Amino acid sequence: MKNTAQYHITTLFRVLVKFLLFVLITTVVSFALLLFSILFIDQDTMLTTLSSDLNAANVNYYSLFYACIALGQLMGFFVIYRGIEKKSLSKMGMNWAVFPKQFLSGSLWGILLISSVFATLWLSNIIEVVQVNCSWKLLSEFFLFFFFVALVEEFIFRVFTINLISEKYGNIAALVVSSLLFTLVHNTNPGYDLIPFFSILLGGVLLGILYLKSRQLWLPLGFHLTWNFFQGNIYGFEVSGLQTQSLLQITKQDYPLLTGGDFGMEGSLLGLLALVLCIIFYQKDFRNIWIGDLEMDKTKP
Repeated sequence: MKNTAQYHITTLFRVLVKFLLFVLITTVVSFALLLFSILFIDQDTMLTTLSSDLNAANVNYYSLFYACIALGQLMGFFVIYRGIEKKSLSKMGMNWAVFPKQFLSGSLWGILLISSVFATLWLSNIIEVVQVNCSWKLLSEFFLFFFFVALVEEFIFRVFTINLISEKYGNIAALVVSSLLFTLVHNTNPGYDLIPFFSILLGGVLLGILYLKSRQLWLPLGFHLTWNFFQGNIYGFEVSGLQTQSLLQITKQDYPLLTGGDFGMEGSLLGLLALVLCIIFYQKDFRNIWIGDLEMDKTKP
């Protein structure tokens, strides 16, 4: 009993130390990169940008902000797992050899799922396309923005958190913790209520399953990117409450349970159903994750 208690205390301490070290390195490196970027950008412009809502005029500044955070995360992950623990980064989520196939696969899944929700609403006359605005420059800028947003969120919630928790407490615990944290960071978004809570939670579960299925960043990254980009910049919905410029201008019928209201498709029952069906599709992978936990339990004191 004493050895078991000591094991759990030591394990928890190591997890907390890794987490705090990762946060410290990420913060220091990201802040340093932002300060360096200010040398080439007007300081007042940057501060004004980060204190205002995202729009076409400031999207590139937001992309720079998230790019600095992503580089800080990469440095923190590298120091902990490569520098200190001497582990192979390719086995922990960054194997470039599988990048094209997995990123494309995840991207296509994201497009298919979000497009199915849009098509259902459009064919049911719940939404109407009233105008098409084609600005390839603007679309490419928002694509880059959502790429860095997805990269930051997938790195912290899937690559780092799942690796951190699963190596000591198992995959199911890692999936639960990462999904809850993912949900928590969205709880201040406009339009956030009960349905968006469950939608973001299930989205976190799905992305976690995609990571645990492949043990690589690329599959959930591709899915997350195209889900957000097509939802907001192609189909004209809000993205987790965030309003963006889009290719299609739409009007919605007054059915917020179906359209998601101010939160976007993620706040709708149809979006929630799409995520549930996708998780059911991956139920075999979820069972494999559960079996892996049972085998891990046999090795614990």
